[in-house]
This record gives sequence, structure tokens and C-alpha cells, in this order.
Amino acid sequence: MLDPRASVVEWIRTNAVANTKTTYVTYQKQYKEYTQAEGLDPSKGEALCSFMRHGLEERALSRSTLTKVIPSAVADLFRFENLSPTDDRALLRGTKDVIARKTKPSVPRKPISRAQLLEMARVCKNDPTQVRDVFILLLMFLGFLRESEVVALQTDDVWIGRAPGQPLEVVYMVIRKSKTDQTGENATILLSACPGSDLCPVKWLRHHRRLQPSQGKHLFCAVKGANALSRRTPHQLVRKWLQRIGVNPTGYGSHSMRRGGATAAVRAKVQMHVVKRHGRWASDAVYLYVVDSDEGKLSLTQAILGSE
Repeated sequence: MLDPRASVVEWIRTNAVANTKTTYVTYQKQYKEYTQAEGLDPSKGEALCSFMRHGLEERALSRSTLTKVIPSAVADLFRFENLSPTDDRALLRGTKDVIARKTKPSVPRKPISRAQLLEMARVCKNDPTQVRDVFILLLMFLGFLRESEVVALQTDDVWIGRAPGQPLEVVYMVIRKSKTDQTGENATILLSACPGSDLCPVKWLRHHRRLQPSQGKHLFCAVKGANALSRRTPHQLVRKWLQRIGVNPTGYGSHSMRRGGATAAVRAKVQMHVVKRHGRWASDAVYLYVVDSDEGKLSLTQAILGSE
């Protein structure tokens, strides 16, 4: 007879957020294989900590993977059980402390600046692929999008309209797959037209659709195909287009667009709560994305000491 609880658990896992399943499944499989090979009880804290140690000493995994991703993946594996290896908090904390001392902190991606994005737009030729590429980067910058979010956009998720009481046209963008959208409520982002700017999202959307009129399900796909772009494509585009404008791409990646957009917004004095909601940040992690300018750093001393 089928266990009713097991059936419900399987149903929950099958319908979990796609990004969560993609991130966790690899490490969950590796954890099961490791504990079986080592003869460890996977529900015990020492099994998890041994796996983390193995990841450090034998595989040289990054600090964030060892201390954040792996414990979260294993916790998810046991979240419907009475006993979880993450329950041994003292052992887990001690393991994380050792890993922190033996590894270098993750280096955040450099933010893309508006000036760099403008230069990309100016060197872009009237070519379907080039227009698609720059428009992808523009949406990521203005909408604070992750690479998984932008490649998942469907044709019907993005349209031009008018917000009530607003004179300018608006690009509406529905984000259906998001790392922070665990309830599947979706988020709608509004991007205002900026008629005098070479980065006006309304103009770029119209231009993209003129060059690719026979779009299928996906907003962005291969110019001669209907398949969605790979999740890694935005990362490659950032580096490709930086090289094209003469910028060394080292230290940049797809997250550079999200960091760059948030940083530009804060430097333009946009209120932080608006930035946070626009980027779908459920926590104060938004502060980790904003890079303070030297002017901002120096203003602190000047504010404390005054202008005497």
C-alpha cells in the first residue's frame, strides 16, 4: 500500500520551484553517494560535516558552496523527516568556521556601469543577433534580472502599455521563475520609456520585435530557431560585449548586470525600499549588491566633521 505521507512529499518535491531543484539536486545526489560509499548515516550531523570537509580538502569547492549551498541542499533533502543532519548546530557551526579560515571569501562580480552599457548600445549594429544581445543586457540592468530569469521570459511576458496617470509608455515584464519567488506569485516589473536615451527600453523592445517578427514561445531564442537560450548565455554575452567595447572582462559575469543596475539606482538617489522591491529581494541582501562610490564613502567623514 502506498504511504500517503510519501505520496504528498513526492508531490511537493515534484512541484518545487525550478531554480531550487536545479541548484540542490546535484549536491543531494553527491551527498547520498558519498555517505553510502563511506558507510555514514546521512541523517547525522557528522555525515554532513564529513561531506563538507571532503568538498574542501578533496574537491577545493568554494566557500559559499561549502557553507551555504551544500548545507541548504542537504537540509532540503531532510526537511520532511524528524531528524536532519543540520540539527547538530554546534558541529555544523564549527565546520563552517574551519572552512571560513581555510578558504578565501567569494569575490563579487564587478558591476556594469551605465556608461559601459551605453557604449555597447552605440556599437551595436542593426543585426537581429546583436540587437537581441544588447536588449538582453539592457533588461538585466534595468530590471535587476538574474540570468535564469531573463532566459525564461516568454513572448507574452513582456509588452508595452501605459501606467495609469503616467504620460510615458511602459515596458511591463512578468517574472515567472525567480529564486526568491518560492510561492509562485510572480512579479511584474515596470520599465519607463526614456525617449531621449539610447537605452530606452520601449525603443529596444520594439526594435527587437521588428527584427524577429516571427517569435515563438520564448522572447529570446536563437535567431534561426525556437529554442530558449541557455542559462549560461547571458554570462557569455556580458564578457563578449565588454571585450567589444575594449574592457577587460575579468571579474565580470551575468550578475554584473544586477549589481550594476542596483548600484546605478542607489547612486541616482532612488529610495532603497523601491530598489529592494524592484529587484525582488526578500531580505537585506540588496546591500551586498550596491557598490558605494568614493564620493559616497568620503561624504561620511565630511558629514561627521562638518564644513568648518
